[in-house]
Amino acid sequence: MIDQSLIAANANRLGIETEAFYSFVEKELQNNGKVFGRYDRKTGEPTVPYESSSVYALLTIAYLHKGEVDQAGKIIEMMKALRSDEGSYMMTKDDAHFFDNILPMLAEAKYEKAKRNG
Repeated sequence: MIDQSLIAANANRLGIETEAFYSFVEKELQNNGKVFGRYDRKTGEPTVPYESSSVYALLTIAYLHKGEVDQAGKIIEMMKALRSDEGSYMMTKDDAHFFDNILPMLAEAKYEKAKRNG
């Protein structure tokens, strides 16, 4: 999902059609109430049981590039729900990744700017 979200965000900026990707994301949100961290390319089924702050951050950015600030806000709230009590994003109690913390910071900043700019 990280790769697909990056592709969608950049495709939006270039004016390339990405509706199949967003339809998939919307279906996952509707059916599962979340987007998993990884999916099987052929079956579309999740291959991991977890959500990812990086995926949600990149989805937020992708929706912002698409001009859908409201949907970006819904995604960013899902991302924030993954934040630990200490304020960081961790995969497990003892496992944190740099990109799982820096990407949410970037997404939050972009989202706040988009909200201010209407």
